[in-house]
Amino acid sequence: MTANQVTLNMDELRTIVRDLVLETLSDLADQTDPDAGLTFKPEIAEYLRSYRQERPKGTPLEDVIKDLGLDV
Repeated sequence: MTANQVTLNMDELRTIVRDLVLETLSDLADQTDPDAGLTFKPEIAEYLRSYRQERPKGTPLEDVIKDLGLDV
């Protein structure tokens, strides 16, 4: 073995590859996130809270299935 060669077992190689993949995905996500660096405005938070309280209630999935005659 020369001075430039490194010996790794499979677990060590998997760890290195996993770390590189995670780092690459993280870098890509940072580059493609259009909201990166933006702040969350209090007005938006308030709007979302009020919408959550005022939104119309949906129909439970089980009722929709029965209404459509899809229940077996």
